[in-house]
Amino acid sequence: RRSRQFLDQIKKETCNMRYGTCSGTISVSASGPYDRDSFLPHWREFANALQEYHYALKCLPKETSSILNFSGVALPPEVLDLLSNALESTHFKTFSLTMN
Repeated sequence: RRSRQFLDQIKKETCNMRYGTCSGTISVSASGPYDRDSFLPHWREFANALQEYHYALKCLPKETSSILNFSGVALPPEVLDLLSNALESTHFKTFSLTMN
């Protein structure tokens, strides 16, 4: 159940970035372990959407904070590489890793 909720979060945030319905804040949190291998394709989609999200960030009002937050999420090396590459073109005012 917890990993299903986590998966739903990743999918929701991916869709929000892809369709420009995100408010500038992207937050993903996990409350337990998940199968890293089965989640890798979802992380790839998330990273791809994140890379393209820089266009939407430029359209946000200047006073809007852009925040990327990961809480309680174990990020394996493959995912860190994907996110690192995506963040090279997408710049957030705040990037937060808590309890990871």
